[in-house]
Amino acid sequence: MYQRFFGFREPPFRITPDPRFLYLGPGYREAADALGEGIVGRAGFLTLVGEVGTGKTTLVRHLLESLPGAVRTILVLHPTVTFDETLDHLLLELGIPVEGAGKLVLLQRLHEFVYEHTHAGGNVAILFDEAQALEPAALAELQLLADLATDDGRPGLQVLLAGQPELEEKLRAPELMRLRERIAVEVRLNPLLPEEVRAYVQTRIEHAGGSGTGPFTDAALARIAVLSAGTPRVVNVLCDATLIAAYAGGVREIPAVLVDEAWGDFDPSRRPPAPPLVRRSARHANARRRTAPPRPPGRGRRQRPAPRTGAGACGTPSDLLPLPGATQPRRRARDMNLAFGARARRQSLYQRRRLPDSNNDADPARAPARAAPDRPRPDRRHD
Repeated sequence: MYQRFFGFREPPFRITPDPRFLYLGPGYREAADALGEGIVGRAGFLTLVGEVGTGKTTLVRHLLESLPGAVRTILVLHPTVTFDETLDHLLLELGIPVEGAGKLVLLQRLHEFVYEHTHAGGNVAILFDEAQALEPAALAELQLLADLATDDGRPGLQVLLAGQPELEEKLRAPELMRLRERIAVEVRLNPLLPEEVRAYVQTRIEHAGGSGTGPFTDAALARIAVLSAGTPRVVNVLCDATLIAAYAGGVREIPAVLVDEAWGDFDPSRRPPAPPLVRRSARHANARRRTAPPRPPGRGRRQRPAPRTGAGACGTPSDLLPLPGATQPRRRARDMNLAFGARARRQSLYQRRRLPDSNNDADPARAPARAAPDRPRPDRRHD
């Protein structure tokens, strides 16, 4: 929509995870290095925790692309399934047959594959996204994968659990103490600092084909850092909405006031309250009909019968009747038409009964032509 207007090759602030637009600031680079070294060094279990919209999924996809080719990676995007279904998925991704085998046989096949692949110089890593959705029973059975060790005593299978802070709460359960003790690397993503928000926006604009911070002024970037609280997803949404508003108004340099306007559309708490919708109950509408004084009949107007009482008696829902004291334009216009029609009829009757003008009678030329009297027809019977 606005790419050509601002000179972008593609939209710079999409909310879908894209490793190409990953901002590797100090905190994100440290997190990526720690997780990468933990997987390559066969640390076993790893956790990546962050609030909603902090970039966990983007960082996980960056790991998938940056790990060495000898590491077999499996990404689990739907952790709400049972452990048995997860085990079937892992084996299918590794090319291991699962037909007609029980859990014990499947675990044995997975252990054999990991053992042979590790001895050949390889590695196997499983990455769970949105791991906070895993059931406690599934997390407890994940401990079975920790027993898949090789001859050197190091874990043969690396498991990364990426999720929201609820994941840490689940791991503190007493029944998961054994799994908690096996976590070797713990990484937590924090929101961006105000100076990092500027670098984040600049990184995404440059990847989209722009230069610098694009149309955003320093005041606009400072306002974005305050309103978004450093959450990357909120920064994306707010910047995209601001660019759309600037494109619609033909603004080349975005001020802070335009950011506030876009934020007002994004944040429901900043929108002006809508006027309350007043609806009438049938009981209130009927009470008004009973208590309203009768209108005196107008001159030359036919008196209307008294309205019936009861909900829907007049053919109109009682909750949509006008409020007390409200004008009724249709009824008023109809009364005016009736009064005007009666007046026109009286004026027409008066003109028909008016006596002839004396000036017209005195002047034969100006007198209106009158019909000649009827003459008797001749009697032709005697001809």
